[in-house]
Amino acid sequence: MKSTVIKYIFIVFLILYFINLMISYKDIVNKLDILSIYPYCISGAGFGLLYYVILKKYFTFWEVFLHELTHVTFTLLTFNKIESFSASFSGGSTVYRGKSTLLIRLSPYCFPLISSFLMVTSIIIKNSFLPYFFHLISVSYTLFICSVFTHFRFDQPDIKKSGIVVSLVFVSIINILFLGLVIFFLQQDVLSYTKILLDAFFWKFS
Repeated sequence: MKSTVIKYIFIVFLILYFINLMISYKDIVNKLDILSIYPYCISGAGFGLLYYVILKKYFTFWEVFLHELTHVTFTLLTFNKIESFSASFSGGSTVYRGKSTLLIRLSPYCFPLISSFLMVTSIIIKNSFLPYFFHLISVSYTLFICSVFTHFRFDQPDIKKSGIVVSLVFVSIINILFLGLVIFFLQQDVLSYTKILLDAFFWKFS
């Protein structure tokens, strides 16, 4: 009962935070530099088209593997113990000892593991290679979005246990926030986006 109350309090807070962030949409739009990232948008869109036309069946196992690996990542980050991990073309599972949380259950639908790894790794990449690396980030993020649309179903155990409404709200908002992060990262202006996110914690009355 207590965990359920905390879950709904968190979701209400997340909705209010997102509303406050959207009030500042002009700040976000003014900081956007689409011309600087359009090559990466094209590579991402091109991969998305190839994915649905040709590649989707070849990525089935890797999508399941990454889904379960994301569960594993957040299970470990929340100090739980992994007991088993499996992934195959027909499905996968992660069994762990500890408390099941909203973050562990829904992380595969809103946290792009490969893209996040590439963004962190880009810190050590030479500037001359960064544009190529940014194309990889764009493609990996597109694969993640395609995977979310493929696997996010109301009959999924993670979704059912978390609650359909809660899952929709959480996954939608976190994905929108992460999309903003990817865009600002590709235009090499993460600090501006971070400031906008932090400012949204303070309610705007004007």
